[in-house]
Amino acid sequence: MFTIKLLLKRFILILTFHLLFNSIGLAAEKVIEKLKLESSSNPVVCYKLGELYLKGESVPQDRKEAFNWFEKGANSGHAPCMYELAVMYQEGTVKPVDLRAFRGHLVPGTLTVI
Repeated sequence: MFTIKLLLKRFILILTFHLLFNSIGLAAEKVIEKLKLESSSNPVVCYKLGELYLKGESVPQDRKEAFNWFEKGANSGHAPCMYELAVMYQEGTVKPVDLRAFRGHLVPGTLTVI
């Protein structure tokens, strides 16, 4: 289980990479590789990587890669990753619409399924 202090430390690490990349122009590949190394123990990093691939920021836009990162984070119990997966399932942007899988990634209070 992550503590608030540990989560804050990792968030600062991610923010530092992001700021360095945007202000100094470090190679995107190096930043992404460092984030991928960090992702094994941090679902927040999985979310950030999924977000980067979904929007095409610093990397080529790749919805399948975004889906994979969100799925990895969701399997760790990260609610924002679960939400993004639910939206991707609902839109059918990556995989065929599978309502059972979509409902499996809903977090109480984030979406209402009728």
